[in-house]
Amino acid sequence: MQESIGMKSQLSIIMPVRNIQDSLAMHVAEMLELLPELTASFELLIVDDASEDRTEEVGHELTRRYPQVRWLRLTRRSGVAEAVRMGMEHTDGEVIFVQSPTERPKAQQLSELWKLRNDDEIVVTQTPSYPPMSDGLQSGSAVGAMGSDPP
Repeated sequence: MQESIGMKSQLSIIMPVRNIQDSLAMHVAEMLELLPELTASFELLIVDDASEDRTEEVGHELTRRYPQVRWLRLTRRSGVAEAVRMGMEHTDGEVIFVQSPTERPKAQQLSELWKLRNDDEIVVTQTPSYPPMSDGLQSGSAVGAMGSDPP
């Protein structure tokens, strides 16, 4: 059963970014190509860590073009962990993945993480450098990290 607009999204992808104006549109397009294969109900939440280039303008254009894309901006550089925390506070997803914009999304990885979504209180990470998530998780939530930290 597909959820209607306004209901809680089934899947949220949090993408922390900083100074990636030249590649942001390509990464978003790749994510938007892969996500419908997993679920019809998803959002892509981009959290800008106070970029100093045109990342913000590119991000706003993407939100106008794609209704599944949302944008948040930190007003001062705070790092990946803070961007992820802010994303967690503003996401609608029951299942949340964190995607590095510097790594290309891999369909196999997304699919494997998606299959784990019904495990009770599971946190799935792929990189040891990813900051641990100790708050903001609800029972039954799943968090996946793919790729490495943005520069």
